[in-house]
Amino acid sequence: MAQDWGGLIGLTLPVEMPNIFSKLILMNTAIGTGEGVPSPGFKAFRDWVNKNPDIDIGRLILRGTPILTPEETRTYDAPFPDITYKAGVRRFPKLVPTVYDAPGAEISRQARDWFQKEWSGESFMAVGMQIQY
Repeated sequence: MAQDWGGLIGLTLPVEMPNIFSKLILMNTAIGTGEGVPSPGFKAFRDWVNKNPDIDIGRLILRGTPILTPEETRTYDAPFPDITYKAGVRRFPKLVPTVYDAPGAEISRQARDWFQKEWSGESFMAVGMQIQY
């Protein structure tokens, strides 16, 4: 199962270990091939992260899941008590291969090609939609 950011790495694993995987569940994710143009939403998010190093994690999650209770929102904040714990959160959007020669783009293209030509397992993809309020 690969969800959201986890798909960027997770979708390259079956290529390296094809005997381990026979089924995939993919949710709201993609392969970062460095081809095409990043969505305006991703660009805005990446720019926002770059400008806000002390990211309010709970508030960020609440934007995508507005039904969370205050207690649930605080649970998302718990692993990040201050800015020193947020280096990974700040760095990850910069690691997404958005140009052809970016690190990771080549292995992602290999994975894409492998899935198109060699994958014989079952797959299910669930993609959410943005809710307008």
